[in-house]
This record gives sequence, structure tokens and C-alpha cells, in this order.
Amino acid sequence: MKKSKLKKIIFTSMAFALIFAMTACNNSEQKAEEKKDSITMAVSEDISDLNAHLYNGSMLAQDMIFESLVRNTEKGPEPALAESWEISEDGKTYTFKLRKDVKFTDGEPFDAKAAKANFDAIQENKETHSWLELSNKIVGCDVVDEHTIALKLSDAYYPTLAELGLTRPYRMMSPKVFENGKTKDGVTDIVGTGPYKLKEHVTDQYASFEANDDYWNGKPSIKNITMKVMPSGETPLLALKKGEINFLFSTDTSGMIDADALKTLESDDKYKVHISKPCSTRYMLTNSDPSRIISDKNIKQAVWQSINKEELCNGVFSNFEKPASTIFAKSVPYCDVELKDRKFDEEASKKLIEKSGWTFDSNSGFYKKDGKTLVLELVYNSDKTMNKVIAEFIQANTKNVGIDLKLVAVEGNVMRDLRSQGKYDLYLDRSWGLPYDPQSTITALFSKQSFLTVTKDLNSFDEMHKTILDAMTTTDESTRKDLFKKELGFIHDEMCFIPLSYSSAIIVADKELGGVEFNQSQFEVPFYKFAY
Repeated sequence: MKKSKLKKIIFTSMAFALIFAMTACNNSEQKAEEKKDSITMAVSEDISDLNAHLYNGSMLAQDMIFESLVRNTEKGPEPALAESWEISEDGKTYTFKLRKDVKFTDGEPFDAKAAKANFDAIQENKETHSWLELSNKIVGCDVVDEHTIALKLSDAYYPTLAELGLTRPYRMMSPKVFENGKTKDGVTDIVGTGPYKLKEHVTDQYASFEANDDYWNGKPSIKNITMKVMPSGETPLLALKKGEINFLFSTDTSGMIDADALKTLESDDKYKVHISKPCSTRYMLTNSDPSRIISDKNIKQAVWQSINKEELCNGVFSNFEKPASTIFAKSVPYCDVELKDRKFDEEASKKLIEKSGWTFDSNSGFYKKDGKTLVLELVYNSDKTMNKVIAEFIQANTKNVGIDLKLVAVEGNVMRDLRSQGKYDLYLDRSWGLPYDPQSTITALFSKQSFLTVTKDLNSFDEMHKTILDAMTTTDESTRKDLFKKELGFIHDEMCFIPLSYSSAIIVADKELGGVEFNQSQFEVPFYKFAY
């Protein structure tokens, strides 16, 4: 081979090597410079219809897109789309000064006209929102000037600000997406003022969101969020391990990940497990129908004292949940009240059953009276795998004291129908938690759409109802505290709820993810505060 040709080959090879090295170096530098700005998480259900004025959509997603006038925090309601407010002396008028230069993500201005359009649309569908007492109190919304509105109520109502700050229905949507000025029959697009906007949605597969870079409260550091639909339990854990997702959010509602998996992740150096303060209560509702055995207070208390809550929280929840002795934790507003503690005591349960005329049958292992076995039905939501475990634990405990507990597993919608029809003895559920509690859970006891079957046949019904209504409308804080103390005493004495455990929200994330915290509501995650 001639020298000139050899030199040419060597030169060409060196050139290619140099180009490859430079490319590799550039790629390496690019990777090093790449900033993590995305979250991919598992969700157990499709986000569905995100209309902020209705109830079909994912609350997690709705909170990312839509905002209200105020935001609920541990310190109480704080400014959001309203920068300030004044309350009239009689408590019937709330005047809100709205932020200026706020726009919906379709470019429409958020102003007093837009706020009024939202309140009018929500209140037109008032019956749907009747579970929320505020919807029954609102008389109207007036435009005072371009950036001021006056919300008029029929009566003073102390939870007004807290209920305005809930995830739904009092969130603001662009009036441009309303159908003939209404939202109750659907909207043409999903448009809010929040830190994120919906980018893509493939039903029952995934939904992706992108940051709203024009967000009035600053550009979010996390630019992209993807929610992948997968069954709760082991699947999200495997997806996390494989790198298919990098974030998990679990509550007693979603049950995305079980206690055993959390224990495993706590010992994994790649992740950090964040646990909120107790935010809601697992409980069983009791039916007040006098034709049912459970209406007997002795039987209610026998069930209550038959359940070993320490063992439940240790064995089933790996101590991620704590035993509950009252329907609300003492940290909940107005709930730091001393109430009788009904401790786990199997012998006491048996004596209570016998006090009501039941005799133990050693052949069956259950109590009997007039030839009938002491049988109760516990209804639970089969959509959540954890509910079956809890129900079976309670079944085993009640069997130890001679109660034959039949488990009735049904889907969520069917379950709610059974509750409103009174077709249950015990009903496994959980409270809405802060900021809904205590007012929403208590007022639900007197709503046909909610828990009326728990109270309607109680002798104390009228007085209980009047007490909570007075507590909601008084403008005197000291009087309100006394009324809540009285109401909580009624609820505890009547055993409307049999409390099981206080639960927390849980986030599992990459250890590098900073700014991780929880909102006051267990149905929301403040992604816009997070950053790598």
C-alpha cells in the first residue's frame, strides 16, 4: 500500500474517532445538563370528566387545573383568586377583592363577571350540591366593580370560606367553555387558571398535563405530569421498581399501595416515603332503623368493643394508621372534646349482648334469641382491595363475641344506593377529612343523599339537627364551640359512627424531589411547589 494512501486512511479514521468522541462528549454534557422536570404517577381510575362544577372527575386533576377564591391551609382559608375579603357584621355578605391580571389558560380574563358567571352556573344546579350546606345558603352573587364581587347568603354560615376552598364545586372555569351560560350538562373544554392544563387524555390509559407558564403565582418547576391508570396494590410497586413511574400518591380512598409495600420502600435508598398528619377517619356507620338488630345501643357498643383496633392498625396497616377512639381526631377544629373511651373488651361485649336478651349457643358459636341468630350485615366497597381485608378482620373479631357478621361486597355506586335506602346494618366508609370535617360529615347525618338512615329514627334526631344548624349559623365563636361539644356528645352517645383508625395521605417519590408537602385536603397534591 502506498504511503499517501495509508496516511489518508489513518487521517480519515482519526477524524471519525474525533467526531465520535466529540459527539459522545456533547451527549454526555447534555445529559448532565438535563433538568428533571417531569412526574409520572399511577392512578387507580381514569380522570374522567374534569368539569369543575360536577363530581365525576379526578379531584387530584381538578385541583391542578382549577382554583377558587380562597385556598384551605392549616392556618385557615388564605387568598387564592381573591386577594382579600370582608364579611358583613351579620355574616350574610362576603365581599371579595379579586386579583388583577389573572387569565384563564384560553386567554380569557378572570374578573368579577367571570366569577359571577361561575357562581350562577353552580347555583343553577343547586340540588346536586345540596350535600354542601353553602349551596343552600347562597342567595346570589353581585358584581360590585371589575374586580370585586359580593356573595350574598340567606343566613350567616361560618364554614363559608372553607367550603368555597373545596376541590369542587366552587372552582372557576373559563365562561367561554360554558354551554349557553351553563355547566350542569357539560362544558366544551377543560380550562382554568391553575398551575397546570390538560394536554392529552386517553380514557382508561393515561392523562398528561403541562405547566401553565403564565400562572399568576409563578411558573411551576415540574413541567409535565402524567397519570397512568393501573390497578391499586402490587402493580404500582412493580411499575415504580421498573422505572415506568417515579411517583406514588396513596390515601385510604385510593389505596394505591399497601402497608407491606410501603415498608419495603421505606428501606429503599432510591425513594423517600412522605406521610401526612392524620387527615381522615375510617369508620362504620350504624343504621337507626328500629327493625334492625343494630339499632339496639347495646349491640352497637358490643360491636364497637369487639374490635381490636391496635391489632388492626399494627397487622393490617403496619402502623401507618393509628387507632381511633372518636369520629374525629382532637386536632380537627372544635373536636378537642373529652368523650367516653370504649376500649377493646370482648367480655364487656358479651355482657352487653346478653343484657339485650340474647343467649349464647355453643353449637353454632353465636348468640340467639327467639330462635334467631344474631346476624349483622357489613356493606363495603369492593372497588378497593383493602376494604375486604378490613371487613374480614372485623368479621373475625365480632365472631369472637358471638356475632355472625355477613360481608356484603358491592361496587361504589351500588353501595351508596344501599346506604340511602337503609339496606345495611354496618357500612364501612371513611370521613372526607379536613377541610370538610367536622361540618360536612356531621351535616351529612341529616341529608337524604348521605347519612340520614344513620339518624332518622333516633329519639334525639330533632335536637341533634337543631344543634348542628345552630353551630353553623352562630357568629359567636364561644357559642359555636359549646354547640359542637354538645353535638359531638350526641353522636358519640348514639354511636352513629364506630371509629376504626385515623389515616394519612402518603407520597412515595425520588429522593431528589424537593419541596414535597401535602395540602390540607387528602384529595389534592401541590405539584406546583415541587422541584428537583
